[in-house]
Amino acid sequence: LVHICEALLVRGLEPLLTAANYTAVVQLAVDHIVMRLEALVLQKRFNQLGGLQLEREMRQLVQQFSAVTSRSVRDKFAR
Repeated sequence: LVHICEALLVRGLEPLLTAANYTAVVQLAVDHIVMRLEALVLQKRFNQLGGLQLEREMRQLVQQFSAVTSRSVRDKFAR
């Protein structure tokens, strides 16, 4: 998921959009991904190791999205 988003957003859209429009598109993508992930996570049960893996992957997502936009995305993933 991280690599797909990076390829689409950074290499595909960034050169074509203004900075404001690019930021808006990234924020909309983050909102949609967070909404879908929240719904999926709430349906599942995790053991301790699964919870640690989920936390690690969520941190990677936050880092990737933070790298491609100037606005904070950490608060969207906090829930």
